[in-house]
Amino acid sequence: MSKSLFYICWFFLGVGLLPFYNLHHPALIAVFCTIWALALIIFAKNVHLPKALRTILLISGGVFVWQDYDGFRSVEAAAALFSVLAALKLYEIKTARDYFLFFLIFQLMMIAQYLLLESLLLLAFMVIATTLMCGIFMDLQRDRRVMESIFQKSKRKVLFRVMSFSLILTILLFFIFPRANFTLFRSQKTQTVNAWTGFSSELRPGSISEIMQSDLPVFRARFSNRAPPMPEMYWQGGTLSVTDGFNWTKNNRLRYLSAANQESSGRYEYIADMAELGGGSIFLLAPAATYKLLTLGQTSRRGLGDAIVSPLSHQKIRWRGSSDSTDFLKNEPIFHQDELQLPPEVRAYIRETYPQFKGLTLDQLQREIYLLFSKDFSYSLSPGEYNGSPLEQLKEFLEVRKIGICEHFASAMALILRSFDYPAHVMVGFQGGDFNELGEYWLIRGRDAHAWVSVHDSNGWRRLDPTSYVVPNRLIFGATEFGFNQEELAQGTQSWLRAIRSGLLNDVLKVVDSTFYSLNLAFINYSAESQQEFLSSLGLKNWKRSWLKWVCALIAFVFITTYWLYTRRNGRSPWHVVNRSYQTFIKKLHNLDLNVDQAMPPYRLVEVLQRQGAGSATIGFVHSYTAIKYASTEVRPNKVQLRQLKVQLSLALQELKGMK
Repeated sequence: MSKSLFYICWFFLGVGLLPFYNLHHPALIAVFCTIWALALIIFAKNVHLPKALRTILLISGGVFVWQDYDGFRSVEAAAALFSVLAALKLYEIKTARDYFLFFLIFQLMMIAQYLLLESLLLLAFMVIATTLMCGIFMDLQRDRRVMESIFQKSKRKVLFRVMSFSLILTILLFFIFPRANFTLFRSQKTQTVNAWTGFSSELRPGSISEIMQSDLPVFRARFSNRAPPMPEMYWQGGTLSVTDGFNWTKNNRLRYLSAANQESSGRYEYIADMAELGGGSIFLLAPAATYKLLTLGQTSRRGLGDAIVSPLSHQKIRWRGSSDSTDFLKNEPIFHQDELQLPPEVRAYIRETYPQFKGLTLDQLQREIYLLFSKDFSYSLSPGEYNGSPLEQLKEFLEVRKIGICEHFASAMALILRSFDYPAHVMVGFQGGDFNELGEYWLIRGRDAHAWVSVHDSNGWRRLDPTSYVVPNRLIFGATEFGFNQEELAQGTQSWLRAIRSGLLNDVLKVVDSTFYSLNLAFINYSAESQQEFLSSLGLKNWKRSWLKWVCALIAFVFITTYWLYTRRNGRSPWHVVNRSYQTFIKKLHNLDLNVDQAMPPYRLVEVLQRQGAGSATIGFVHSYTAIKYASTEVRPNKVQLRQLKVQLSLALQELKGMK
């Protein structure tokens, strides 16, 4: 076989695994790369690798996969195993059958990888690879040594026709059968929680600044009716209620959110999609009222409406949620001893430092804390580390440095509230986001990470955010426009903000992000609900799904039948048309009892016809046939010659009727 075919196989195998190098264990990637690179060297040097050595490599790869994924019962294991098998198949490619087997394994590998990483770019790559494979198969069936199907125009037409038919049929079947919410595989057991944000069940003031330096998207949210104003858009991801005096962790006690009235007005409704695969906390618009997981997974509720998701399929987590239009969150009865938990030395220090706060109502205490932070404290995205014991860190923040980010202010405020017997938590999540006008959705990035406080009073849980008094521009403009240059915001010189908002680069990025997000929703997340919305847009809202399936099945049948008839008519060889025309002509002569047969040479046939008194049209057809069959300089008869031959045949048949 041609060397170019091997190099194409080798290249596509390497490129096909590029997007997945970070999804597999480094040791497994090293084994694959070693096998893949050695295959090229051995082929170039024309060295034969013994079967025993290939067997050892296969067993080694299988052992790596088994140890890394605890068996072969997951999509990750299937993808990794197919990758190793495809690389090993390169060592024994010799015949057309070997190429067929390689491409079969390659396609299975790509399908398994696609289940791990849903991407439109990957889908486009699979379409390109499949098209090239079909072209190679066309040549392998004829045992060609060169790729005629790609470089010859006639072969490209056949290839284009086959792929076009396949894509049209695929799209039709795609709209008939929406994506079902089930899986044949379970996600791997060792799944990283909150891999998409860096959040954990613990908050150490200052640690969130690392997340806030990231521009990577975390999730996108699209509101169905209206969106809350930017300063009120809080996405809660975790409730932290256990403290050592400065740092906070989650409480293991479960707290369930009370069911909200489904018919209540003033609620914000939205659908959100995580930007990356993973499991852990999803982010609900606070105060969270209801939510429904739209992808397959198991959920548990903790804290004040926190939702923890363990996905059961390799899909990016998607959920529908709603939020009350008030800052108050009604909840089940709480354990006040947990909400007031505080180290005794911290409580004593705060009461001694701020004796003026004693006896104040919650509203009065809230105003005093806001006034304290707004006077002497400053906000910085790089506050530095606070060292020492938790109490020493708290003292350094409140009395010495007085510099921090949202975590420092939220932690200090919650400690002060608890010290004066007001139940409080620290909430972590995101605040605000970037609105994409083209796609009409909000993009929440790592830099939107935020921390605030929830305090309990007679009305329920109330949100308090000290950052809104220290740096109100952070909530008004959002993290993107707040940026890293706080001095310009303080001075009112926001020319750089205008450049960001009106810049061409920002518009291009929004177009790209909106396009990919919309296509992902339309194709990758195409569900029965999406199908119903699509029908509604076509004015078919009241159609039953059973009717839709029958109508689509009928359309598919008509399409396939039409295509089959078209290819039967136009897919024949031109020589078939020439020979069939001559056979029709000879059959007509037999019906006239002329002693001729198809084996008679054309020049003898002309002599017989002239003796029988045949006209010029009949003789002309034989001459036209002879010119095409024997005297043509073309490799294949062209359309003009075929058309002229059919016209000559029609005239000859009319003339022969007169002879009868």
